[in-house]
Amino acid sequence: SLLGTLSEQEAVELDRLVAIFNQMESDSAAERIAALDAATQVQIISRMTPRQAGPIMAEMNVRDAANLSARLAARRVVPETAAELEARLEPEG
Repeated sequence: SLLGTLSEQEAVELDRLVAIFNQMESDSAAERIAALDAATQVQIISRMTPRQAGPIMAEMNVRDAANLSARLAARRVVPETAAELEARLEPEG
C-alpha cells in the first residue's frame, strides 16, 4: 500500500527472505539487495540486526549504501506534507 504496511503473509515472506540473505556471504547479499527497489531494500535491512546489516551495507557501493542509509533514517521522521511523503516514495535514479 501507499504507506508501506504489510499484510501478515507479506511480513512472514519478508522475514523468510531476510533469513535467506543472512545465510549468504555479505558481498553476495549486498549485490542482490542493491538490485531490489528502494522500498524493498529498506524493508529487508530494517529487519536485520546491525550486526547482520553492517557487513552487507559495507559491501554495497558507496552511493547505494548512502541512499539506503538516508531512506532508513528518513523512516523515523514523519513527513509534514503530502508532497514530502510522495517525494520519499518516488524511486531515485
